[in-house]
Amino acid sequence: MKPLDFGWLVGLIEGEGTFAKMLANKGHGKIALTMTDGDVMARAARLFGRKLQGPFRRPSAPKTRKPKYTVEIAGEPGRRWARCLYKHLGARRRAQIANVWYGGTRVR
Repeated sequence: MKPLDFGWLVGLIEGEGTFAKMLANKGHGKIALTMTDGDVMARAARLFGRKLQGPFRRPSAPKTRKPKYTVEIAGEPGRRWARCLYKHLGARRRAQIANVWYGGTRVR
């Protein structure tokens, strides 16, 4: 991956990403991005090597509401990506990574 693409991805994750534990698979986590900008999400999916999910719109949502797109990286691939991203993220995102994959301890 080009450094510029990696930096772009770090910024997107910092602003829009989530690091969460997966309820179905205890001990596993995921990185998730959800946005309404399909072109931005398509680029993120391509850089992560994942499939873009969406567009989604709740049936009860007003027709004026934009559809959402999602990209997720779960399990071991998610942990590897989180480790790569870790040192480039802010304190809140680093704490999320530590809580999801490393029992709340600092990642080294």
